[in-house]
Amino acid sequence: MASQTRSAGLGQSIARGGGASIHWGSPTNIYTSNNQYSTASLDQYESTHWLRATNFGFDIPEGATIDGIVARIEKKATGAEITDASVKIVKSAVEVGDEKRIFGNWPLSDTYVQYGGVADLWGLTWTVDAINFGFGVSIAALYAGEWGELADVDHIEIIVYYTEAVGTNMKIKASGAWKDGDELKIKVGGAWKPGVKAWQKVSGAWKVIF
Repeated sequence: MASQTRSAGLGQSIARGGGASIHWGSPTNIYTSNNQYSTASLDQYESTHWLRATNFGFDIPEGATIDGIVARIEKKATGAEITDASVKIVKSAVEVGDEKRIFGNWPLSDTYVQYGGVADLWGLTWTVDAINFGFGVSIAALYAGEWGELADVDHIEIIVYYTEAVGTNMKIKASGAWKDGDELKIKVGGAWKPGVKAWQKVSGAWKVIF
C-alpha cells in the first residue's frame, strides 16, 4: 500500500445552514503549522460555518484503488466546551459521506486530531480523479458554554492510502500525464511494440517472453 500526504492549498469559510452563523476568520492560515490560526469567536450555543480545506494537490496514479483517507486537523480552543459540530469529507466541492465529528472538548493547546483511517473511505466510493480534483475536508465547531471562547485551526492535512495498479494496468507518467503502460512503445525488429512487454528474438522472430 502506498500513500501521499498533502496540506490544504485553499481555505474557505463556507455557509453551513442549520442555524450555523459564525464565520471563520483568516481561513487561508490553515496551509502550514506555524501558529497562525483561522479563528472563530463563539458565544453561548453558537456554531460555525464550514472551515473548508481543498486544493491538496494529490497526484494519485490512474488505475490505483483508494484504500483509506485520514484527515489531520491541528486545532485548539481558548477554553473548555468547544467541540466538533461536524466533520465531513469534501467530494466534488460538497460536504458528504460519514459524519466524523469526535465528541469531547477541543484541546487547549495545538494538537493534531485524526479523523478516518487507513481503511476508512468515509462511506463513499472513490475514483482517482475524485481524489485529485475537488477533494478536501471541512470542520465546524460548536460552543456549549456561557462566556464565549475562540476556536483556532492552525493546519489541515490529508493522507490518502492507495494500492497501485499492477500488470497490464500499469501506469507510466509521460509529459505530466498518466498513461497506460501499453501506450509506451519501443522499436523491436523495425516495428513499434508495447514497451511494458519483454521481447526476445527466437528462431529469427521476435517473441513476447513476459
